[in-house]
Amino acid sequence: MILLDTNQTMIATLFSLFSKEELEDITESDVRRATLLGISRFNNQFKDKYGDLILCYDIGKYWRKEVFPEYKANRKKQQKKDNIDWGRIYGYFNTVREEIKQIFPWKSMFMLGVEADDIISVLVENFYDKDDILIVSSDKDFQQLQKFPNVEQYSPNKKKMIKCDDPEGFLIEHMVKGDVSDGIPNVLSDNDAITNPDKKQTIMTKKRIKEATGHYVLGKIDFDAEGVKYVDNWIRNKTMIDMDSIPQEYKDRILDLWTEPKEGDSSKVFNYMVDKKLGEMIDIMI
Repeated sequence: MILLDTNQTMIATLFSLFSKEELEDITESDVRRATLLGISRFNNQFKDKYGDLILCYDIGKYWRKEVFPEYKANRKKQQKKDNIDWGRIYGYFNTVREEIKQIFPWKSMFMLGVEADDIISVLVENFYDKDDILIVSSDKDFQQLQKFPNVEQYSPNKKKMIKCDDPEGFLIEHMVKGDVSDGIPNVLSDNDAITNPDKKQTIMTKKRIKEATGHYVLGKIDFDAEGVKYVDNWIRNKTMIDMDSIPQEYKDRILDLWTEPKEGDSSKVFNYMVDKKLGEMIDIMI
């Protein structure tokens, strides 16, 4: 199966087709065209080898934000600086997402509370032994899922496959260093070290990284180890970054969603493309 990080694909395709100035006047038709172009590109590129395409979306109210309010807090600030009406663009994207779910023969996976990351992780964990899986996303976090056999990742940004030879080592170092783009500080720093302009993160020297990683053994924090510090920060970063930490209730809901039948099928695509004045794209969509 092909697990597509669909929101990321939509945004990347928009930026490849339009300048920031042009995005200020973008229409629903533009978003529809860009979204379908992005999806069809990866479906056509990989379907012969990996099979069915699964569209994985974010739609809001993420459980990580409930646990850690600083999670991705800086992204909204940056969006305001862009002078782009992302609320309007995402409104168009929501409309297109529902159209795709109802028309096209692809499985669409989304629900409040979870991100595409959660959906992709749960599907990998449950189906890696039944199918070859390709994750299409430029998000480095997915390298940890290469601990499972038959799982590969393609980065659209780098236009190449991403191979992680040591998924556990990657995960541990990622937790130690945190993730600035998601507002997650390193394990030596306060919760608001990234979002508070009056604070800075503690510098992670090679020595400090080595000491910190030494406290993580066989998938667990060794709280009894001599010299272990910042226990709460370790728990914070493991919860935010380690995909094994997805709450069981959300894992169960994702698997329930997986069992729901698809609404779309190939017979609906032609009329939809004509109706939306996308006739020139029919050959790449069917």
